[in-house]
Amino acid sequence: MLCRQFGRKSLAFIIFLALVTSLFWIGNILAFDSEAEQIEEVLVPTTTAITSSNHSKEIQTSEDQNSPTIAPVATYDEADLLLDILPRSSLHYNISWIKSTELQIEASIPGEEIACVPSTFGYTKEQAENRYKYMDRAFSCGSESDTAVMIEDNKLIVNCPSYTSPTTWAVGNVPWEELFGNVRLVPRWNNYKGREDIGDAEFGYVKCGTGIKQAFLQNKFSRSASHRAQSTREIISDSLNLKEKPKPLTVMVLYLDSVSRKHFYRALRKTAAFFNSSIASGAFSDDYVIYDFLINNAHGENTAPNITPLTYGHSLPDHQKFTKGWSVRRAQEKAKYEELQKRAIWKHYEKMGFVTMFGFETKGDYFAEITGRKILCDHVATSFWRGSTDIMGYNEYSEKQRCIGNYYSHHYMFQYAWEYVNNYKGHNKFSYMHILAGHEGTGSVIKTVDEDLLKFVKQMLEFHRDNNEDIAFIVGADHGLHVGPWDKIEEGLMENLLPFSFLISNKELIAKLGPETHEILQHNTNRLIGKLDWHLTLKHLAAAPYGNLDTNSKAYKEWKKSTNSENAISLIMEKVKDSRTCEDIRINLYWCTCLKYEEFDRLSSEEESGIVQRIAETGIEAINRKISKDKAGEYCMSVSLAKIIKTDHEITNSKVKHYKVDIKVNEHPDFIFRVIAQVMPSSEMVKYKKQELENQVYPTTSLESSQGKLDLQVQNVVRVDNTNEICMEVGNSVKGKDNFCVCKGLKDFNIPKFPNGKVKVLLENFKKKLNIFVGEVSQSCKETCQINGKVCEEWGLSVVNNFDLMNESWREIGSNSYFVTMDNETLFFKNLRVSERTSGDIPGLVRNEMDYKFVEADWNSLSCNNRSEHIRAFCPCSRF
Repeated sequence: MLCRQFGRKSLAFIIFLALVTSLFWIGNILAFDSEAEQIEEVLVPTTTAITSSNHSKEIQTSEDQNSPTIAPVATYDEADLLLDILPRSSLHYNISWIKSTELQIEASIPGEEIACVPSTFGYTKEQAENRYKYMDRAFSCGSESDTAVMIEDNKLIVNCPSYTSPTTWAVGNVPWEELFGNVRLVPRWNNYKGREDIGDAEFGYVKCGTGIKQAFLQNKFSRSASHRAQSTREIISDSLNLKEKPKPLTVMVLYLDSVSRKHFYRALRKTAAFFNSSIASGAFSDDYVIYDFLINNAHGENTAPNITPLTYGHSLPDHQKFTKGWSVRRAQEKAKYEELQKRAIWKHYEKMGFVTMFGFETKGDYFAEITGRKILCDHVATSFWRGSTDIMGYNEYSEKQRCIGNYYSHHYMFQYAWEYVNNYKGHNKFSYMHILAGHEGTGSVIKTVDEDLLKFVKQMLEFHRDNNEDIAFIVGADHGLHVGPWDKIEEGLMENLLPFSFLISNKELIAKLGPETHEILQHNTNRLIGKLDWHLTLKHLAAAPYGNLDTNSKAYKEWKKSTNSENAISLIMEKVKDSRTCEDIRINLYWCTCLKYEEFDRLSSEEESGIVQRIAETGIEAINRKISKDKAGEYCMSVSLAKIIKTDHEITNSKVKHYKVDIKVNEHPDFIFRVIAQVMPSSEMVKYKKQELENQVYPTTSLESSQGKLDLQVQNVVRVDNTNEICMEVGNSVKGKDNFCVCKGLKDFNIPKFPNGKVKVLLENFKKKLNIFVGEVSQSCKETCQINGKVCEEWGLSVVNNFDLMNESWREIGSNSYFVTMDNETLFFKNLRVSERTSGDIPGLVRNEMDYKFVEADWNSLSCNNRSEHIRAFCPCSRF
């Protein structure tokens, strides 16, 4: 026994030394050019990017350029991991029993014993039709399709139309200069002379004359990355005395920002159908299996609190303790970020013999503030989209199609990843990709990803089957949409907190991970999971080429300790306990989708009645504080409590108790607000307090009870009535996402006077969002808009029902005036021959001898479905 222990320790030490020595000798491609170190926010590509090169699609990495290198260091847990890996005895596996379950948009969770089951998974079908009313609009890129740009043998070949001149071109930074986030790219433009050598650059841009622009992005093979990964793989294999060379494994994480599980099925219909018809059954079902995780609870409403635990294995607040006072804009802190990034998931894969890739189509710093500017991967694709913002007009938050030249912006990510996988055939490969098509208010731009995603998934499945390689492909999202008032109603909050998440894998990989792996995964698809689980799952998968781990292994136990939660698990190794709660995996209760409430009679207890009354009053305070903070009093009314209409509290034995209190306000008879609050002993508030974030107000108060002093905090106030869309649009037009606003009627804005301040901004925003068509007699606005390929905006009826607003008496006729399309002619509203105004059933026009009367309708009866036998409806149609 003593000898055995000594032997295992010696083996660990030998493996550790072998890894360090080998990896130091191999070097690391992640070092960067010294000039890039001095230029943090503006990057001018160095001349090495356009020097002549004899290679084809191959990166000359940092050691090739005599740049300083950073040697990777194998940490003790990798050495422990190698000791804990159990080589597999069988090389042949029975996979016939591994079968996918049919995927469905409506989630069904079996068993009443499961502690966490959301009360709803998102919008009802009717709500979704209202929230996503632009889903049928068409998108298109490629209007410049007669311009061809291609790379052949590392030469740029451009075919511009003959009527354009001159043709100019520029390359982006070389790979080791790649910087993440808002670093402006200043390329050097050159006249195109034919078959230009692009040197070491992976991306660039072309201008045909002054109008047409195109772009290219490609992945280039790196000798040093390949050599390091293959050598490390060989060292690990030899140390484990593996009989055969491990089958290559690709672990790929693809996140589509801001897509809930239900919205995946609504918007990516072709991909969803492919998952069912070709993977769950059909052409790929013999080789592959797919798992749909139904309760994939987000850790926050936006990207940083979700990708941080996925990447580092700890929460955003814990990460911010490390980075407090740091800024990616200060070059002197770059080394701190890089040291911290050694904990990132891609560095773990590097140490386990994988080539690594990171791609993120953003110019923003919201995640760069977590990682730092320099991403320590073999291949990084980020600067291309920052450069495309300035050069190509790319807008990552646009509600229109997001084209870069002939292609959607996400096309370049898929193409880069496809080339990466092909370039490293026979290697272990890890990649993380983040696509932003879902991050916009309409929820419809994500549709543009559908066909390209289907094609990409199909390519991945065919490649790994044809080349006999394993794949674990995680396709998911960080969170759901959270950008508009609709997303703040209760069902919208659930969509925000339940992003989609699929795992696609070849069946052989699932079988060789263990005989219970398939059953474990199927079990976990119906249980509460979070990003800490995915982090551990990714760490676990890094060992998969070499053998298996068990739950008692030292490495696995150490990983769990490092995640802030020993309840987090690898989803392919352990079953989630039925009793799991959000607190078990460090999801704050105010982001938890499965708190269970029951209605109760608040009058049955004087103490409960007092708590509920205080919650209602504090909710009113939260609304009014928000209006005051946003300086929104010009268009939103301060509110006062009319009555409490419903009270629910959480069924719990915890010290912290949650309440939902529905209230009405005196200022509008139809508005119903739900105040969500938590009440706890004052001593617990530090632990559970919801922090005040930008544009969010969470007031707290104290009260006495029979149990001592209690603290009460409002966590959210949401609209639950789903009525009065004009007030939602008022909030959306000015602040972007709030639905607190009990808006003043447009007739109360005193329109004949010149509008100032936020009212002016509000009115101009309305104008940008509407196309006004005049329908035929007896035609509803819904029909009129449909005929013109648009959607009738119900809220817009309040705009077109106001003659003073449409006429804009304070403005001369000009390009910024209201346009109206009538009888296939577009003209200024002021040019309509309107002699007087009158009242009628719908907003519109009636003939009055040689001119028109403008008809204003009853404000309380406006509807896109209304029609009149005498009035031509004035129709507010969507801009799409």
